[in-house]
Amino acid sequence: LQQVLEAPPPERLCFQNLRDFLELVRHALEEAELETPDVLWSEWDLNLVRESFRKYSSKTSNTMPVVNLFQAIEVLGFPELNMKTSDQQRWLAQITKAVLARKEHRKSPVEISRRESWAPPPNARAGLGAHLTFRDFLRIASRALRDAEKESRRHEFQTECEVIRCSSFGVLQVEDMRELHGSFCALKISMVGKANSDAMQELLQRITQDAADSADLQKLRTLLRPTDAKGRESKEAQQEPVPFVTFLRWMRDIREIGIEGLSSLLGRRGSDITMEELEKRRGFHIAVLKEQLALFLESGVPGS
Repeated sequence: LQQVLEAPPPERLCFQNLRDFLELVRHALEEAELETPDVLWSEWDLNLVRESFRKYSSKTSNTMPVVNLFQAIEVLGFPELNMKTSDQQRWLAQITKAVLARKEHRKSPVEISRRESWAPPPNARAGLGAHLTFRDFLRIASRALRDAEKESRRHEFQTECEVIRCSSFGVLQVEDMRELHGSFCALKISMVGKANSDAMQELLQRITQDAADSADLQKLRTLLRPTDAKGRESKEAQQEPVPFVTFLRWMRDIREIGIEGLSSLLGRRGSDITMEELEKRRGFHIAVLKEQLALFLESGVPGS
């Protein structure tokens, strides 16, 4: 893949559509997990994984008993890899079996060259008597993180779709919200120690080019005040990152309570989508919209 990407024209890699490109990326990630999983990690995180493996591995064989896997993964401290419950442990055990089975099916040339092709006896593989090399452990951690992040993104997407549906936001309107969300997050980082309402007030003032009145400011403070499970104000939550779906809910509520000056922004709908409009925009979501619109136009389905 690297050779193809670095090749000069006319050998330059071209794609007919976004789906083909994403398929290539997916396969490249899967190959990297098997052949060279270390390239998927930063140097800091890779050292963290290495130290965790050393803590639970045998000093004589330089392998780790598979019964230590849950502890070694837990020590990494990644929120996505919490092994507290039996369901989470079963999930990781399934990933471990899949990783070891794929390794056995196709031995990695990198493993062989590095003399890391050790595998447990057939009757012990992936069982209580199995042992893992460092690269096995790294593969398992890489696959588990990727699967956990994929599931998290799927959940975020489903929640986002539900908020959009309930809010009756148009497609381009949502893309406007993404840009505003990015601006809000940048403002919040620069306004150290300030509340969400302060960052939102500054954002809305820049949008409307006018200061909000006292009544609107009070509405913002009430709307954006974070609370705990008992409904009490939580100052700690003010410093946490704001997910896009939370920002969408805020903008929906701001529209409903009637903050002055936002009618032109929040009044847009999705019926004005054209390829010319999308060409003015950038980002992955816009690329997906372009792909969908192009397929729709090629299908010849008449618009409603």
